[in-house]
This record gives sequence, C-alpha cells and structure tokens, in this order.
Amino acid sequence: DGTTVWDAMAGRASPFGLGFAPLADTLHTFADGEWGDSLAAEPEGGATSPGTVDAPGTANGPGTANGPGTANGPGTANGPGTANGPGTANGPEISERSRRLADSVRRIVGDNSGVRCDSLVVTASDDGAIEAAIRLARLRGGDERYRTVALVGADHGHTGMCRSAGGIPERQRGLGPLMPGFDHVPAEDIEALDRAIGEQTACVLLSPNDWTDGCRPLDPEFLRRAAACCRERDAVLVIDETRAGFAASGRPFSFREIADVKADGVVVAGGLFGGLPGGLLIASSRLTGTGVLDVDRFPLQTELARTTMAELAADGLLDTVGDLARPIATRLAESIGGFEFVRDLHVLGLTIGIESDLPSGEWVAGLRRFGVRVEAAGDHAVRMQLPLTITPEQTEELMRRTVAALEALEGQATVTSTDETSASP
Repeated sequence: DGTTVWDAMAGRASPFGLGFAPLADTLHTFADGEWGDSLAAEPEGGATSPGTVDAPGTANGPGTANGPGTANGPGTANGPGTANGPGTANGPEISERSRRLADSVRRIVGDNSGVRCDSLVVTASDDGAIEAAIRLARLRGGDERYRTVALVGADHGHTGMCRSAGGIPERQRGLGPLMPGFDHVPAEDIEALDRAIGEQTACVLLSPNDWTDGCRPLDPEFLRRAAACCRERDAVLVIDETRAGFAASGRPFSFREIADVKADGVVVAGGLFGGLPGGLLIASSRLTGTGVLDVDRFPLQTELARTTMAELAADGLLDTVGDLARPIATRLAESIGGFEFVRDLHVLGLTIGIESDLPSGEWVAGLRRFGVRVEAAGDHAVRMQLPLTITPEQTEELMRRTVAALEALEGQATVTSTDETSASP
C-alpha cells in the first residue's frame, strides 16, 4: 500500500542497518569472481580438507577437530592437525582469505573483549557454529568429559544437537530420542549450576539474553559463577551470541556488558553477514588446543564477516553506542510506559525487549500495520534490535509509529473488554 516499513530488527542484519554499500560491494565482487566455486581456496583433499573442525581431509592426512589422522589424534594438547601442519594458526598453508579475516577480527576483538582470538571457525549457519563449539569442547574432554550444561528455556538452534542443547521441551517433542549429554538448570539458580558442573562436564553453554523471555539479560552473578566454575573444574565456557546483533552493546560481545568475565569460545552470527546465513566461532586455545583457522570452506560468509569487522574498526562506531543506546531506551520507556498492558523493558545496548500483557502475535501484527517490524521474544514479549547507525530523526519516527500502534492496540483491547462485559449475564 506504499507504506514505508521501519525495520526495528535491522541491527541483526548488520550493525550499519540495511542497504550498507560496502556489504553490497562485497557481494557483487564475490559474485563476479567466485560465486559457486566454494572449493577454489581449499588445499588438495576436496571439500573436507585438512585442518577443518568437521571432517578429516584424506584417509592419511593430518587430523581434524573430530577426525583421526595423526599419531597425536584428536583431542590432544596439540589439537587438530600437527604443530605446523595445514589448517593451524602457525602452519605454512594459511590462505590469504584466512589471514585477512583473522586480522580484521583481531582489530575488533582485542585483549579486553572477553575471549582470546586464537582460533576462528566459519560455518554456513549459526547452528553449525554452535555445533562446532560443542564438538570441540567434547573433543577437549575426551570420552570422560562430554556433557554440556545449558539453561532451561534457552534456544540454541534448530538442528538435532542444537535442540538437545536447548532447554525448550516444546521444540524437542515429536523428534524421538535426542542427543545425550546435555543437562539443564534454571537461569539464576546458582546452586543448581554448582551441582550440575561435575567431572563429566565438558562445557557450559550460555546466551547473554533469554530470547524467549523478553530478551531478559542473564543475571551478572550467575554469569560470574559459571565462569568461575568452568575454571575451577576444567570445563570451558561457551557463549552463544548468535541472535545478538554483533557489537550492539558497544562492545564486540554483549556478555561483557553483563559481567567482566572471560569465555573460552564465543559464537556470533547476527549482524556479521548482511542478513545472510552464517556463523563464526571465535575461540581461545583453551577450547581448541592449537590455533585453528577453518574459514575457507565458506568464502562468502568469510568475506562478509571480514567486511563488517573492517568497517566497524574504521568507523569507530563502537565508541558511540553507549551514548546512543541510553537516550533511546529512556525515550522508549517514556513513550510507552503509560500503556497499562506494557509490563517491563529489558535493555542491553541496542537490543530491547518489551514485555506486555498482550500476546506477542498481536504486538507484531499491530506494529506492522503502522510500518514497524519487530519479532516475538516469547509468548508476551517482542524485541527490537536496532542498528548502530540509527539517527535521532529515525529514533523519533520509530517512537511516533510505536506509540500510534500501541494506541490502536489499546483501543482494540478496550472494545474487546466492553463487548465481553456487555455479553455477560
């Protein structure tokens, strides 16, 4: 009908919002030069080349993160491959694409970001990156340490392993037996967490926000205790930031806005690939053993992530997020706080969850009618994930449309309540 749609989820596609020219240029360049030729940058051995986290390269080639191949085998202190073999951080066969991505990531992910950038694994989806992190944690622990502790209600993806890691029973029904080795504890129950992390625990998998409960941020003390338990009991801490917009908190990773802890691996996706599927595991050698640069199998995702990281470093946007996010959160609270059906706001940088008494489907549809796109964040909540480039004028337009939509929803609720009262005997 000609209505301009204001996408309040644009930050999940890119920190720069939709239509960012450098990402479009990267896509055009890739399409002109390499589209469809995903094996061009791989060493001999085919699609499952040496030094990846998924599969062995050849029958007698160097080992991988979960495949046989060398005398040291998988899961040793030397990690996948050999000390100088293909696919390692200091080996002789690192591709130029791998080096460019590593350089771009390390310019953003510094020593104070919360994870050491010793290894990078690029996958075709966010679920693939979660699976890679869990596999590496299991390989590190061997046959005796294979269990993963996650949270009740957490959503870690759609594959069999990811659904097993997730703590949502509704998403596991009808699929038969799922993968064993996963334990779930309630969020903020520190005593349950202490009891769950034992001798068989390979890793603890946490998200900084509860995406099924209004984007509620994780309790800081719970996160600190999880990190401490992992260090004390030789497990690894893996943070799932796949749904968070990369750098949306003003730091590379949102969990660092919650608590000053260190993770052994962080999985990111939202905001890195211009809205296309992809996943990136950034990990320390405590998780991967020796350094791993497994990025060449998915060159398009690698190039998009590199462009995003490089542009963030060049623009200095991370330094402005705090000054940008606080006024937006305050303005939104002032604009919608007077509606009786609005219960609470949960804010972590430019990720905003809104809880209400209305079903989330009514919110999503009501805001869409006024040209605002949001997504459900539970049965009675929606979320916004705003780009770092949002302007004051755009903020005011977002507020105007949101208030108009809520006024319409309030009117509908009043009419429904009146009709029900009239129909009562």
